[in-house]
Amino acid sequence: KLMRRARLTANGVQKSALYLGSTGSNIRVNGVQRRVLILEIDGTRYQHGSFSPGKITHLQQGQSLEILQDDADPKVIFVKSL
Repeated sequence: KLMRRARLTANGVQKSALYLGSTGSNIRVNGVQRRVLILEIDGTRYQHGSFSPGKITHLQQGQSLEILQDDADPKVIFVKSL
């Protein structure tokens, strides 16, 4: 994960993503279900990450997020604010 973040920081394309919401994942930590972000980037929807509900409570639907995206593999995304 750290290597991917370093690679994206060095070579990723800076873009804006529209936060559409989140959905529950199949992962639970201490009994709490993790959340997957639903982002729209350049007209395409992506599901990203596995976050604790507390870490994403400040996000509001329709909010714009600054991201880095891998040009070679668009599914590889780094959300700067998280």
